[in-house]
Order: sequence, then C-alpha cells, then structure tokens
Amino acid sequence: MTASESHSVVSVVIVNWQSYDLLAGCIAALSAGTIRVRREIIVVDNSQDEKGRTLAHKALDNRVEWIFNSANVGFAAACNQGLGRARGQVVLLLNPDALVHERTVDEMAALFDLHPDLAAIGAQLVNPDGTLQPSAYTLYPGLLRAFLDLTGLRYGWLFLRRSPRVEPAQDRLALMPSAWLKGACLMIRRQALDAVGPLDEHFFLFGEDVDWCYRARRAGWQIALAPGCLATHVGERSVMKDRQAGISAYYASYLRFILKHRGPGPLGLRAAAARSLLKLGAMTRLAALTAASPFRSAYRSDARAYWRYLSRR
Repeated sequence: MTASESHSVVSVVIVNWQSYDLLAGCIAALSAGTIRVRREIIVVDNSQDEKGRTLAHKALDNRVEWIFNSANVGFAAACNQGLGRARGQVVLLLNPDALVHERTVDEMAALFDLHPDLAAIGAQLVNPDGTLQPSAYTLYPGLLRAFLDLTGLRYGWLFLRRSPRVEPAQDRLALMPSAWLKGACLMIRRQALDAVGPLDEHFFLFGEDVDWCYRARRAGWQIALAPGCLATHVGERSVMKDRQAGISAYYASYLRFILKHRGPGPLGLRAAAARSLLKLGAMTRLAALTAASPFRSAYRSDARAYWRYLSRR
C-alpha cells in the first residue's frame, strides 16, 4: 500500500511553550507537506502569555484546535491533553521547532498500513544546515549509558556516525528497527496508544519518549525510524530560554527512568550509582564547556548553567 492509498486520519499534537515565533512555520510546513492523508491539528499551549496567544490565534490556520492551560503542566501532561482530544487513527507528536518535509507525514502514515506490528515511527531529524541529528537509539538510559556519557565514549561514537549531509533515501518507506525514538516528530498508532497507555506525566520534560517506547516494546510492539521521512529540527529552543531548568529536568528524567524500570537495586546501590554517575557526567560537561568557552562564546552560558545546576544540588 502506498501513501496515496492510506486513508488514515492523522491527528497532530503540538505542545507550545513560548515558541510562537516557530509555531506558525511548523504549522505552515505541516499544511504544505501533508497532501494525501486527512489531518487535524491540536495545539496545547503551556505559555500563559495572553499577548502571544492572541497573536498566534489570529495568525494561524483557523482549523487549528487550541487547548490553553492556566499553568505549565509539563510536556508529557500537555501531550496527553492533546491525545485525549485527538480523533485520528494515528497521532503525530510534533515539536513547534520541527518542520516536516514534503510527503513525510503521508509516508509515515502509510508505513502503519504496511506494518501492523508497529507502535511508533520516528522521522529522521536534520539540522537547519542539512546535517543529520541523532533520532533513534539502541541503548536505554541506565548505568552503562551514564558511564559512556561520563567518559565521552557515546558522544565520540555519535560524532563518528554523523553524516556530513543528508543523502536522498533510495526507499522512502524503509524502516530501521530501534529501541526508542526522539519525540520531536513521532507518530503513534492509536491502537498501540490505547494498549500501552498515555505518556507518563511524572516526566515533566524529557524522558517521556524513551519511557513510552520502552513500555510499547515490553508490550510486544515494534518501534522504528523511517530514514527517508525527514523533518528539520531546530532543537531545544524552548529549553534555551531557561538552560538551567532544562539541564535539571534532563538529569531528573534520566534518574527517574532508571528507578522506574530498573529499581533502586539491593540496598539502593543502583540508585546511588546512578546519581553519582549522572553528577560526574554533569561535572565533565561543565569542564568541557569551560575549556571550550574561550574559543566559542556560546559555550559560556551553557557552562554557567551547568555550574548553577551543580552548585545548587
């Protein structure tokens, strides 16, 4: 079955937090690039910015459905609000800083028709300069990955695997089985969502994507990346507005995943080891950013954010 034969309705859920400047472009790309499948767009706004809400509401497609929150309920909880409102057979979780390429949504939806055991499909994310972003992973957060992060071995491996430019895919409907997917452009089958359950709202920011993929695979579903389906992802624009809070949320979610799925271990040793490795990893990042900051000024603010995060723990 090709994309033109897919009759799925795709519900697109976008969670916005102070990203009105990106939201319009995200929806415009979605509207221009989604040709064959029917779609609905649901924006869940966590911003509490009345001026921004008014401007965005006037400027954007009037077919967009809005949910306005009176407080920032977190990314996972806001996604769940959108998922609860969604009516489609498949749901696309899309970040406001992601621009889907032409036919990406159509062909991701078609892949669900071709592979009934698939719970979720991720688009291949690319940077604005056309280079690839890591979009799918084989290793879950745990002590091994924390150790690889601490030593820099994982980052070295990702650098070696990094493609200088995106090459046109020979088969746009190809799949790459994965353990978990980055949630910036993540399509989920409604049947799998009903079986696995919603996103875990204890993950306020970060970690909700890996947790859901882990639960889906434990339930017998498959997870895969679609390398031929592309989306340009600016990346961490919302997080950069409060870098320290973003760093804190990342490490908190990392630890939460380990404790939720691996447990604290005998006498709490696994929990203690995880906390130590994560703290040492943050210290290593601080040292690297501090050393590199004389050569690249953008690293200075990151180094200060890591220092504030570590000094307040």
